[in-house]
Amino acid sequence: MSDKPKSVAEMMAEGLNPQTGKAAAAPVAPPVVAPVPAAAPAVLDAATLMAVLSQNTTLVNLIMAREQRELVNQQNQEARVKAIQKQRDRNAAHQDANTRLRQAMCSHLKGSGKNGLKTQGLLTKEDYAVARHIFVNSDQYIKCLICGMKWRQKDTAEYLFRKGKQVANHTKIGWMEAVKMLRTSTNTTTMSERVLYTKPITDGADLPQSGMTDEGESRVTPLVDREGNAVTDFEL
Repeated sequence: MSDKPKSVAEMMAEGLNPQTGKAAAAPVAPPVVAPVPAAAPAVLDAATLMAVLSQNTTLVNLIMAREQRELVNQQNQEARVKAIQKQRDRNAAHQDANTRLRQAMCSHLKGSGKNGLKTQGLLTKEDYAVARHIFVNSDQYIKCLICGMKWRQKDTAEYLFRKGKQVANHTKIGWMEAVKMLRTSTNTTTMSERVLYTKPITDGADLPQSGMTDEGESRVTPLVDREGNAVTDFEL
């Protein structure tokens, strides 16, 4: 028997452990894991299924009932709004008709109002209760201070012109007739405020020759205050 040591390959061929020289342990096979069977779907019995369906039906009915109530409330609200607007339109039409009737019957004379019986006999001549107002853009109207009727420059005895529309004149008085009433009225004309600008006062050195007198003085009448001091850039 030879004492020559065995090589690693020889030891492994003989089933020996090269490190210990003893027989190597047999390899352990990995454990086999059995597949988990799939869970079978739960099967509801008839009673449970009927209970679930009943709950769902009840929930659907509650939702539908709530939506129906909201729809009814919305319809009622819309009906109330329409009724209110309809009543407002009737009131406006009635008020407009009364205003037109009052304006058509008005004589526009001072002393013909509520106290007409007391004051009409005191008037020595016709004095119409009308007044004219002129706006900044030169538009104007003549207004009766008793009935509130306003006549504008395009109005005729047959038609009134309002916002580009032509409507029947219920007073049968146009602009020309209103002007005639205004001429016999003691009321004064009112005007909207107008802003006028004046040029700065100069000493005449920069004025053209046509704006100078023969002595070289300015033809422009200076604007002065109470103390006689020249005022410039003043807005009237």
